[in-house]
Amino acid sequence: MRYFIILCTLFCSQFYTSAQTSTKTILQGVVSETASGEFIPFADVVLFQDSNPVTSTQTDFDGNYSFSDIKPGIYNIECRFLGYATTRLDSVIVKSQEVTTANLSLSEAGELLDEVVICAYKVPLINRCATSSGNTVTAESIKNLPSKSITAIRATVAGISRGKNKDISVRGSRSDATHYYIDGIRVDKAASQDNTRVSKWFSKRQSQHIPESLGFGTEEYDQITEMGFKQTAFEPLSTFSIDVDRAAYSNVRRFLQQGQLPPADAVRIEEMINYFEYAYAEPTDEHPIAVETNLTHCPWNKKHKIMHIAMQATGFDKKEIPNSNLTFLIDVSGSMSSANKLDLAIKSLYYLIDQLDEEDQVSIVTYAGSSGIVLQPTKIKDKALILESLGSLRSGGSTAGAQGIKTAYKLAEKVYEKDRNNRVILLTDGDFNVGVNTPDGLEKLIEKKRETGIYLSVLGFGMGNYKDNRMQTLADKGNGNHAYIDNFKEAKKIFGKEFEGTLHTIAKDVKLQIEFNPEHVKSYRLIGYENRQLENQDFNDDKKDAGEIGMNHSVTALYELIPANRKDEFTTSIDPLKYQINEVVKELSSEAATVKVRYKQPDKKKSIKFEKVVSGVALKRSAISLDSQLALTIAEWGLILRGSSFKNRASIDDVLSALQSIHTERPSDELAELIDMVDIHKTLLQEQS
Repeated sequence: MRYFIILCTLFCSQFYTSAQTSTKTILQGVVSETASGEFIPFADVVLFQDSNPVTSTQTDFDGNYSFSDIKPGIYNIECRFLGYATTRLDSVIVKSQEVTTANLSLSEAGELLDEVVICAYKVPLINRCATSSGNTVTAESIKNLPSKSITAIRATVAGISRGKNKDISVRGSRSDATHYYIDGIRVDKAASQDNTRVSKWFSKRQSQHIPESLGFGTEEYDQITEMGFKQTAFEPLSTFSIDVDRAAYSNVRRFLQQGQLPPADAVRIEEMINYFEYAYAEPTDEHPIAVETNLTHCPWNKKHKIMHIAMQATGFDKKEIPNSNLTFLIDVSGSMSSANKLDLAIKSLYYLIDQLDEEDQVSIVTYAGSSGIVLQPTKIKDKALILESLGSLRSGGSTAGAQGIKTAYKLAEKVYEKDRNNRVILLTDGDFNVGVNTPDGLEKLIEKKRETGIYLSVLGFGMGNYKDNRMQTLADKGNGNHAYIDNFKEAKKIFGKEFEGTLHTIAKDVKLQIEFNPEHVKSYRLIGYENRQLENQDFNDDKKDAGEIGMNHSVTALYELIPANRKDEFTTSIDPLKYQINEVVKELSSEAATVKVRYKQPDKKKSIKFEKVVSGVALKRSAISLDSQLALTIAEWGLILRGSSFKNRASIDDVLSALQSIHTERPSDELAELIDMVDIHKTLLQEQS
């Protein structure tokens, strides 16, 4: 027997050594007891991405667990065992074709269970809250089937068909839009790819739920047509509205963490750049906005240059900040039922309530099939009532978003006070299916409401049916901003320090107009801001709506320039104009461009203008600030993410190298996370090639 044990030990050692040198993507580890260090067999280990369960397993006799061939990404691991407190390990990075080890330890629970009640599970006849097709197949119904195969189980669900590749489709939906859940754990494509594995699951588990997924296929994004190069000699002016929205980065992050490349139209480069904090210089004159500029060499096209425009809003002494009247407009329709939607929205508002002043006031309006007032205007000092109202919310029904918006504005108008910050905060996935539900219809509705002087914040939640285009419409036309919350960490970022800027607008209808000097610039193109373009005559038109900037907000804009002495390969040449005056231009040959800014004070209707000259001297990368370097690097990554026709020699390795260098000089958690995202993106690109 002793020899047998030795042989087994050698065999196990060899087995684990080979596992560690495997080329498969593996996440593995050991579960042990915290106090004694002894291994815990048969503990449940569940793998999550954000709050969504992906798969699960049990530890073996020696406390080992392993997930093989999972997608690369960032996972959370949860371990449970009777008599022990559940433990969770967050943000475990799994890379392609690598073995990742994550060990967990469990501590004994403080209290033993006094009583366990086991209730029989009954399949509901009707689920009025469901917004997707699905069916529950219990262990009992499987037991009574003449065959235990997936095909037999499939036949119990109406509307299911099987394609040529044996992929299952629910009511004509794409096969990759079908998900399988076993005890709440999602097992995608298991039926078509690994019947044996699923059969084992059925032998261990008690039920299967096969819904029609809300997968990424039903998400909506406005098409982005990238700005091309314009020739300075014929179009010397570029005019656009500033944008402080940051939703694109957190949304792109969500895709990458799920092991998927984001749709190109989900990548709005200006929002990717503006997501991060920059140490731009604050205003020192009478204007609430400071503007810095510089010219440097383009990282992805050595023949070109980059003009960097940095805008920084002033800060306020907290004693000077006025109180707020906030109206929470919360989508409680059936599409918000998942944990990363309504549950996360409520948890986010709990956090926000803790940040507000006692004299701030909130109201709560909800909408599903219809809208209703859950909480009349209530001061924060009555926090218990506010939290109780939030805690009572449940999802269910269709989505009458337009009616909800009207109700929220009506309530906000009722308590409007000129000397306070008056704002509606909308929390939704944007899936309006009752009433006004088109971007054009929503635009007209919100344009009317913005005349009330009440601002709008639009916070997006969830995945699968997320309507990004509608969120953008609401925010752009409602004198407000748009953010996407994919996890509680993001909620704390938005509702923490940054929310002071969101709440307190210091300048509205902020527009930029850049005039380029043809002596320096042959052609130019604005990177991003595609949905913020204005006609040149709009710059001096005070009736034309534009973007808002809040306290302490920073805004970045980048132009890619083709110098006057370089060949322009991106635009068709035009014959020189005959009647142009060039003498004045030659006198200003040291200037590459002039940046003109217009803005209105929050309570005024007449705009104020100031200008900033851009020097024609291009600085080396080492001579520009870390902020400029970071903005350029994120722009380069955005071009790669979009598959831009202007990315030229943009390199993801160069992006990683630049980010690591910046992080070394100025480390931060956000930069570390950004590096992880770019690394995941690189892995996904390698898998595609």
